[in-house]
Amino acid sequence: MSPNPQRNLLLGLLAGLVSGAGAALLRERRSGLVFHLDELLELLPYPLLGQLNSSHSERWSGVLDLLAHGPLQGCPQVGLIPVGAIDDAAQHLADALQQTLQRQDPAAQVLLSRDLLLGGRCQAQLLVATLGVAHREAIAQLQQDLQLQNRPVAGLLLLSPPQGGDDA
Repeated sequence: MSPNPQRNLLLGLLAGLVSGAGAALLRERRSGLVFHLDELLELLPYPLLGQLNSSHSERWSGVLDLLAHGPLQGCPQVGLIPVGAIDDAAQHLADALQQTLQRQDPAAQVLLSRDLLLGGRCQAQLLVATLGVAHREAIAQLQQDLQLQNRPVAGLLLLSPPQGGDDA
């Protein structure tokens, strides 16, 4: 049997693709960061109340209006609790979310804080997360702290990072 360059090339490409995918999965897993919504919802078993694309903050008002007139209706204080690390870009998004939610219900006080003692004084708490920034251990600790706090969590808002597409 003589060497078959086409078959060898195809097998080499297939082996490279499989090993590259495996290495990427291993790297993602070892990073400790949560990149998938299913995993986030497993670690934080609260209802997903909305997904907000940070590239289109002008479209947030519909989701936030439903929240203000739904689960948050009549709450004089709403605590926004960030999940994971807050860099400058995430802080800007969280501030924009706070301001937009405040405009939806001007009578309510919308507080953005990592302090669960402060957030626990609010009648409603919303967790605000972005995939790829929160470590599994930090999420597990937050979930444990929320259970110890024994205050209701209305749910989870997912902020999607800016992308090139036109998603909402």
